[in-house]
Amino acid sequence: LGPNGDGQQIHDQIGFERNVVTNFMTGMTVKNSSNVTIRNNLFVSPAAGRALDLNNDPSFGTGYAYAPLQNVFVYGNVFLTGGRPIDSQNPVLGNYSIVRMTPYVPGDTTYGASDENVQVRDNIIATYSDGAATTGLELTAAVAGFTSDNNLFYMPNVAGGAFMKLGATAMTLTDWGTATAHGNATGNDANSLSGSPGFAGGNIAELNNGVPGTPNSQAACMTEATQLTTQLQLAAGSLAIDSGADLGASLSNDFLGLARPVDGNGDGKSQTDIGAFEYQGTK
Repeated sequence: LGPNGDGQQIHDQIGFERNVVTNFMTGMTVKNSSNVTIRNNLFVSPAAGRALDLNNDPSFGTGYAYAPLQNVFVYGNVFLTGGRPIDSQNPVLGNYSIVRMTPYVPGDTTYGASDENVQVRDNIIATYSDGAATTGLELTAAVAGFTSDNNLFYMPNVAGGAFMKLGATAMTLTDWGTATAHGNATGNDANSLSGSPGFAGGNIAELNNGVPGTPNSQAACMTEATQLTTQLQLAAGSLAIDSGADLGASLSNDFLGLARPVDGNGDGKSQTDIGAFEYQGTK
């Protein structure tokens, strides 16, 4: 979403929801955009790639309009990547982040001077158990207008749990929440969790055949997408159940259109689940 090589493009009022995105090196890049909602999607690839890039690097040269990200809401998605090359031209990336944000570089202030109200909440951000990802969530520099919380991270190969990244510094989830370099956004991910998502399909390493670039037909892609919408639902006992933030009308339904929140853990309180599916007590 944003400039793509021809003319000045500023995107506004965009909704992207209930999609299955697979077999990517980068699932989605968002730049020069405002009032964007990305929710209840499944970004799944066995390839070592970035699922979501919130990227305001002005790399298109002169003659283009540039704008900070404003009111961008990333709610209730599953971002799941592996560690294999997608083809012979794209080898495994040994160090990459699944979700990354690059702050706006001031210059053209026609549409604002800084990023405002960018939220990453209630998402599952994970890699396959044999994946090469080293970072779940990365800010390339401090972003005062950025908030992340109530996410579930699963990065089993990262030593010491340092799977967050601010600039060049890898951090644990605890250190990330107290880092003053976030600008005004200290306290990020105070309610986030680390551990296996507990998908209904079992171990996340088994959710795909592990061969990037396949399936390679429309019919096979639809079959895979249907399978993923079953496999990535939550199983009983999942850490994601009743662990999300209640975001009201902004996340009142899940991928299947079922109402949120539901009391999934039987404690008598209805609380939103993390991820794209609201546990109904039947899996």
